[in-house]
Amino acid sequence: MGFRTDFQDRPPEVFFTVDVEPDCPPYLHGWRGVTEGLPQLLDLLAGEKVPATFFVTGQTAERFPNIVRQLVAAGHELGCHGYSHGRFGAMDRIQAELELAKASSALRRFSPTTAFRAPNLDLPDAFLPLLVEAGFGVDSSEGSHRLDHRVRRLARTRRETTGLLRLPASTTSSVLRLPPGLRDPWLARLG
Repeated sequence: MGFRTDFQDRPPEVFFTVDVEPDCPPYLHGWRGVTEGLPQLLDLLAGEKVPATFFVTGQTAERFPNIVRQLVAAGHELGCHGYSHGRFGAMDRIQAELELAKASSALRRFSPTTAFRAPNLDLPDAFLPLLVEAGFGVDSSEGSHRLDHRVRRLARTRRETTGLLRLPASTTSSVLRLPPGLRDPWLARLG
């Protein structure tokens, strides 16, 4: 993994992000992460004065509007995580447009929403223009830990003209759920 060294006198920037969705879809079907974990996380972030971006699904916003209001009132950025947490890679263009429209409508009732992260980091490059059309300026749908995403980034470096700021996610909760014998050496390599 490479690190940027062109910061001059600036410290590196870190973005703390959280996906707000049903518990571990498609394996679990509860909301304990939203109802029990998220309030604790918000208290921790407030105590440390750490701002975050919360990528919330439209369905979550509709089901828990008070929690979304609390995120926004605390000064955190509200990002879009799709409407239903469906995989964009399994959708056709019309389905993806509808998913984005429904999510945007649900979330923008609370706050301007210009950042997007696809569920499961699964967003085909062909759908990038749909994000721009839906009013998103930032996409965080790639994982820096995923080889297939690294290859895609290298392949499009010179031809990308979408106008989106692409900020890859570094470590996801999927990585954290690996058995310790696999997870710990991998995390240690990240430094």
